[in-house]
Amino acid sequence: MPLKVETKVYENIKFIDFPQFTSVQFNYDVYSGVARVKRSTGELLINLYVWQQMPPEHKFFVLCHEAGHIALNTSNEIDVDNWAFNKYASVGLSLKESVKALTKYLNTHSTAHKQRAFLQYQRALDFDKKFYK
Repeated sequence: MPLKVETKVYENIKFIDFPQFTSVQFNYDVYSGVARVKRSTGELLINLYVWQQMPPEHKFFVLCHEAGHIALNTSNEIDVDNWAFNKYASVGLSLKESVKALTKYLNTHSTAHKQRAFLQYQRALDFDKKFYK
């Protein structure tokens, strides 16, 4: 059964389907990051400790990101971030918040995480230039 996520960001968007997820499990593991997915089963694992503190746009981006792992069947974070950005942007949410969703929850001491954040920022700029010349 697809996961339905209520978004309270825009009135015209009530539910967004994530058919990639087969189930959702919540935990309070402070060391597990925000979320992860088991690609082989479609099970989504969410750290409720972090999740409860996140704004709706960040939650939506995280769900897009985790769904991307399943849709692309990859652990490549850059490819998944790109897939997630496209899904996120397609519903008209704040591009700035998509960048924050990465920069706030990634370890900025990691070179790979810095690269992901920079690429997300670049995607937002490119999207903005393309659609809002």
